[in-house]
Amino acid sequence: MNSNIKIFNLKNKDEFLLNFKSIKRNTTFNIIITLNFNDFDKITERLFELSNLSRQNNKSFVIVNSIFHNENICVAPTVKEAHDIIEIEEIERDLLL
Repeated sequence: MNSNIKIFNLKNKDEFLLNFKSIKRNTTFNIIITLNFNDFDKITERLFELSNLSRQNNKSFVIVNSIFHNENICVAPTVKEAHDIIEIEEIERDLLL
């Protein structure tokens, strides 16, 4: 498994908010966040912020959740698929695409 990936497995919105600063500090790594909840009010803007910071750092940011959908944030239904997305994006960056 790629050591350049930080994985956060969050059970609820409060846990996300408590860990937000820690996640933000890790945007120099590829990030996978598993959201094990379906209430995205009050966190969508923070997810955009994390996604944008990751992109600025030339890193990937993937949400794992089967309900959350957003055309500006990469979402995968499983952790395996999130890893695959990161691998593909790493190859694209290496090829300067």
